[in-house]
Amino acid sequence: MEVLATVIGPVGILLVLGWILKLFFTHRRRVKLSQLQYEMQGKLLDKFSSTQELAAFLQGDSGERFLQSATVERSDPHLRILGSIQACLVLLAGGVACLALEGRITGADEAFAFLGTLGVALGIGFGLSGGVAYLLSKSWGLINGGSTAARLPEGP
Repeated sequence: MEVLATVIGPVGILLVLGWILKLFFTHRRRVKLSQLQYEMQGKLLDKFSSTQELAAFLQGDSGERFLQSATVERSDPHLRILGSIQACLVLLAGGVACLALEGRITGADEAFAFLGTLGVALGIGFGLSGGVAYLLSKSWGLINGGSTAARLPEGP
């Protein structure tokens, strides 16, 4: 059991630190992106001198794209599914490698068995998550179909 702690401890600490750094940089990127979008949208809206001009703009294709871009967090189902599949493959490969090393390094049998089993289980979980996300996205029309987002009514 002591060997298990010496293997898992440093690896776990590095993984947690890497995850925290990833979250930090992702948050910074999102904040900067939202600030840039806010400034750009404000400048664009300042260009209109009347509500009729603004209404005419919003009813066109470019107005529709403007309204769709107004939301900062637009989740692309393709990227989310691809991320799940990538995590699945990496964890499965790592888990299988640990299970293959289980009997080859003396004193670390339990550690490799634990890490291998955990990696394979998490890999299968991410694979199932990607599959379910694909099926739901397809049934909701987010993949290979039109978006179910509300459209602006055509004005007179």
